[in-house]
Amino acid sequence: MERREALKHVAFLMGGTIVTSTAFLSACKEGKKGKAIGEEHFSKSDLGLIAEICETIIPTTDTPGAKEAGVPFFVATMIVDCYDKEVLDNFKKGLGTMARSFKKEYGQSYQDSSLEERTSFLNKQEDDMEAYYRTKSDADPEHYYRVFKELVLLGFITSEIGCTMALEYVPVPGRYEGCIRYDRVNKAWAPN
Repeated sequence: MERREALKHVAFLMGGTIVTSTAFLSACKEGKKGKAIGEEHFSKSDLGLIAEICETIIPTTDTPGAKEAGVPFFVATMIVDCYDKEVLDNFKKGLGTMARSFKKEYGQSYQDSSLEERTSFLNKQEDDMEAYYRTKSDADPEHYYRVFKELVLLGFITSEIGCTMALEYVPVPGRYEGCIRYDRVNKAWAPN
């Protein structure tokens, strides 16, 4: 029995508390020809470059970095599944431009370079992006590096690692305290 079928049976036995539609289980699907999501649109080299750029933007320090948080997979999946073809094509073109520019400037691939070289290169990408937006018209697409960086940040802060280790977690609505001294609450909430 496949995992998907097993999940459907468990959901049925639980009295329908879990939605058993195939839309709920669509994350279990593979891409075409047994490839993982993202591999049908990006080469292994591109996926490696995406992973290394993610890790350069959010490196491992005292908390895990982008790779450990699964951000490279998130970026590849989001750009393929959630953006239109124009943005995907622009992103892929920009990724290729970044790889070629890095190799031309440093004489090696991004993956084989030092952290200082990577950081310097990404700072230049930031400068190029700022120059692009100074002259951008409404018809021009978003800069590929902006899309990339936004996805990296979104992927990290919404990951379990980002939520629990990098950000402060305050459960909402919090616990109920029926009797609190007024000097502990500072100001009262304003009425609507």
